[in-house]
Amino acid sequence: MGNGKLKPAVVDAGPIIHLKEIGCLSYLQLFPTLHIPDAVWSETVGHGRVLKEELTRLDNIQHHTLNNSDVERFIKDNGCEDLDAGERECLYLCREIRVPLILTDDLAVRDAAKQLNIAPIGSLGVVVKAYHAGKGLISSPVIQASPVGRVEQRETRRLNRDNTSGQIARPDLHF
Repeated sequence: MGNGKLKPAVVDAGPIIHLKEIGCLSYLQLFPTLHIPDAVWSETVGHGRVLKEELTRLDNIQHHTLNNSDVERFIKDNGCEDLDAGERECLYLCREIRVPLILTDDLAVRDAAKQLNIAPIGSLGVVVKAYHAGKGLISSPVIQASPVGRVEQRETRRLNRDNTSGQIARPDLHF
């Protein structure tokens, strides 16, 4: 991910739900392909946390139905029994289709992913990537009203005032 070009990712329920809550679900379109296993689809769409239309509107979604016995064998072999079904399926899917990136906000999943050589990115990381891609954080009314949005607005005004070249400057955010 160091070259600035985003790779396909498997996405857990957390980033889908959290990005929808702040009006930034479209930021998931930064990834060329987003793989969603059945358990995550059930946690999000099945429980009414995200509308099916909201996910299918993203033109990069691939929904996967997995073989339960293969997932269970993977879980036992890799010591992931304490994770929820969606998290388990995400890690399995990353390995099965050789996608080295998982979007998750769960710390236990992040730890398990790192042990499996899968790079985890959380919701905030997606927002930062969107910012670097020029999507602008304050385009979301929820973020605009939040402390993050107020800091961005204040920082943008300061950078614009301090910038003598006449170009709009953006803070250099790294994580």
